[in-house]
Amino acid sequence: MPLPVIADTYRVTFEWTRYAGVMPRNVIHVRVNTGTVAEVGAGVVAELKSAMFDDMSQNHVLPTISVLKLDGTSAASQFGVPTAVHGGSSSTDFIAQGCTVVTLHTDLRGPAHRGRVYVGPIVETQQTQGILNDTATTKGAWEQFRDALFDNHGLHLNVASYKHATQRDVTDILVNRVVSTQRRRANQLR
Repeated sequence: MPLPVIADTYRVTFEWTRYAGVMPRNVIHVRVNTGTVAEVGAGVVAELKSAMFDDMSQNHVLPTISVLKLDGTSAASQFGVPTAVHGGSSSTDFIAQGCTVVTLHTDLRGPAHRGRVYVGPIVETQQTQGILNDTATTKGAWEQFRDALFDNHGLHLNVASYKHATQRDVTDILVNRVVSTQRRRANQLR
């Protein structure tokens, strides 16, 4: 299924390194009224912080992101992350399918106006009986990322609905305390 055309919207993929058989990918969207793929890439790279990924092992490293303008014709461009962004935990034992869900809310209700980022795999020491030990640090880091994208680069963190070919700016960020599942990551080990 081809990606939709959504005006002024860019798909940004966090391309993590493979560690112990698992190679995560995270996708976010940003909007900018006038800008280029290079400006979007530079802005996102400049504002990424390891605190956004505290529940992951520091052995998962984010060396590159790719940026694709959702115009139906552009190709994706890769950008190096010069400062080593990595998971925040020194533990190496992780739950392959376990993740922290960062929920992105917009000013409208419904699934077309809510996004999720499955941050993980999380390390075992970051949770107790399926409940994350700390979500405030992750929430704060994602809020700082959203605000810095706009304040420093004029980029709006966005929720894009591929089904409806629409986008809305993120107004609120929540981090669920319950460990969630991303089955595709567990399948990488099979």
